[in-house]
Amino acid sequence: MRRTPHRARSTFGWLWAGQSASVLGDQVTLIALPLVAVAHAGGSTSDIAVVATLLKLPFLVLGLPAGVWVTRWGLGRSMLGADLVRLLVLGFIAALILLRGEFSIVVLMTAAALIGSATVFFQIAYQSIVPEVVPDQAGWHPANLRLTLSESWGMLAGPALGGLLISVWSLGVALSLDALTFALSAATLVVVTLSLPPPARRVETAPLFTSIRVGFRYVLDRPVLRGIMVVGAVFNIGVAMFETMLVLYGVKTLSLDVAQVGVAVAAGGLGFPLGGLASGRLNRRYGKGRVMALAGIPSVAGIAVLGLATQPVALVLLATGMLVFGLGQGAFAVNAVTLRHEHAEPHMRAQATSVHRFASWGALPVGTLLAGLVAGVLGLRAVMLVGAAISALCLVPLWSPEIRRAP
Repeated sequence: MRRTPHRARSTFGWLWAGQSASVLGDQVTLIALPLVAVAHAGGSTSDIAVVATLLKLPFLVLGLPAGVWVTRWGLGRSMLGADLVRLLVLGFIAALILLRGEFSIVVLMTAAALIGSATVFFQIAYQSIVPEVVPDQAGWHPANLRLTLSESWGMLAGPALGGLLISVWSLGVALSLDALTFALSAATLVVVTLSLPPPARRVETAPLFTSIRVGFRYVLDRPVLRGIMVVGAVFNIGVAMFETMLVLYGVKTLSLDVAQVGVAVAAGGLGFPLGGLASGRLNRRYGKGRVMALAGIPSVAGIAVLGLATQPVALVLLATGMLVFGLGQGAFAVNAVTLRHEHAEPHMRAQATSVHRFASWGALPVGTLLAGLVAGVLGLRAVMLVGAAISALCLVPLWSPEIRRAP
């Protein structure tokens, strides 16, 4: 069946709705499962940490092979399968809470690992699927912008929604409604999958690890893809440093209360969509590569402002730093995804995404560890400043000619 522009827009609308519901569900899950560990599984503090870790660890363990498998299975099918897994697992945990009340912490840890694993497949597929849904390359940036904005708003609204559901009803009801977000996403993805042409038949004979190595080499051999990967990894080390200690820094060093720090973080959440929206007009004038390179400057400068905050204007400077950081990241993120789409061949897009995610997420624990070491030796303010200095190193590959000249 021929893909008309109207049909393509309709298919993307279903994808956008499903992705928005799924991202919202992700954030509710992050809030609810650690609370379930305490209230219904007899979990200790260390058990809570394990549950939280199992939600994120699959990005490092499965990130690279997931790129290969998603390519072989098809992007739409992979997203649909991931949503169904999360729907079933969350529905099972909600049923245990509502019907039995108490259960083993091992059950919850297993559930967290399954949910985290399914999320890896969904994330890699959805960050690669836009060119399949939107045939016109000129529409890739606007489509990625919509998906990126939904993700940012979901990350802001999801925890608040989770807290509201838990406080008004109960953990069991909250998880039941959480499961419904994945049911909604799965229903929209059925429409998307049926609307897409069938995946090209490719005879896959290479072993898994050979395919992973091919994916890494593919990214490393292409200057734009390689540059985006290195930028993401280096920058995320600094980001992890400041995010790990931000609340403690605001309370102990700047004498703010937790609510005031929350206001500052919300300013960053406001900056992200504004930066993303501005990127479209800037791209038409300067090109996506140059705008992405320019966006690195406020991204780094915002972290530096955090480290320079002092009383009596600590709250203003903290909020300003987060706002500037968000503006830069909003413009950077949507252009990075779009350039990955443009510089990777269709059969390698998912693997390019998985390599990028592996490098970016792999940098986060490095930054967290460095934050603890620097805080112990030099103090909390030093964490902000060292984080800014490390993040600034990303400007070297970001301002390479290959990236700056990308149209």
